[in-house]
Amino acid sequence: ISHGAFICEYYATEYFQWNYTDKDVSLSYLPYAHIFEQGLFVFSLISGFAHGYYSGDPALIFNDL
Repeated sequence: ISHGAFICEYYATEYFQWNYTDKDVSLSYLPYAHIFEQGLFVFSLISGFAHGYYSGDPALIFNDL
């Protein structure tokens, strides 16, 4: 995916007026090589909310939350 596509993702969030704040948190559970995880990570950096990662054990994902 190009850098321009990541910027386009940011402008799409402005268009839909999703109002994320610094109190919001995203939890990644897909592999980082997955394009959705990459986009979500960049989106969290641009929008200023926290981004966390789970421990790697799907049985413990609720503990990670």
